[in-house]
Amino acid sequence: ESMRNWLRQVVVLGLTCVLQTFSCSAAFALPAPRTKAVSSYSTIVERADSLVAAGRADSALVLLDSVRAQYPRAADVHRLYQTVAMGDGPVPPALLADYENRLRAAPDDPLALYLVGRLLPDSVGIRYIDKALQRDPGIVWARFERASLRNRRGTPSDSSLAVGDLIELLRTDPSFAEAWQAIGELFIARGD
Repeated sequence: ESMRNWLRQVVVLGLTCVLQTFSCSAAFALPAPRTKAVSSYSTIVERADSLVAAGRADSALVLLDSVRAQYPRAADVHRLYQTVAMGDGPVPPALLADYENRLRAAPDDPLALYLVGRLLPDSVGIRYIDKALQRDPGIVWARFERASLRNRRGTPSDSSLAVGDLIELLRTDPSFAEAWQAIGELFIARGD
């Protein structure tokens, strides 16, 4: 039985790697979705990642802030900006206030709902993300975030909902490597 489980994990992991490789090559054949990086700012985002890796988060935030101003609809830029601003700590009040102000200016904007939802505690944040996805099911990062939140709850039904979110995300964007990795990890954790 343990050999069977080990073999199942190896197959799932191998399949995940193959699918990630396929999804990365598919990224060059398919048009980029509207919520993922485009060539006009992806180099700057890569530079910000490098600055963070070098321990220069403040410089990365300055760079990302200029990109946020230039590309206000780029979910991935905002997501990276939020992640860098939070570091390993709690959500800075000024960061939450900035995104809440954006939401007040456009209360039905799915991107603003998603970005505020990321900063709130899980039980409240998921409601904002649900609203964002009701208004625009194509925001791939929102669907990924909701799957992560559901998975963190740890119940079997939430785990199934997380898998459903990831499968739907991959239908929308088959090149979304993080989703392939997450679905593989979920299947391994569930013993599928």
